[in-house]
Amino acid sequence: MKFSEKIVVSVIALNILFSVGCLVVCWHGMQSIDALVVGWFAFTTTELWGLSKIKREKIRKDDNND
Repeated sequence: MKFSEKIVVSVIALNILFSVGCLVVCWHGMQSIDALVVGWFAFTTTELWGLSKIKREKIRKDDNND
């Protein structure tokens, strides 16, 4: 498994764990944590977009060298 694939899998796993944790907090505490959820998913989405941009540029560079 490549490093980038490990990053994607770990981000998905962390998003699932975070979502479950948020549901537990909301269920037991009856509190809404909207800002934290928005911040978390904005961060992880940005990281995955950045990783995809790096991958695209690497593929484009390899195609130009052929």
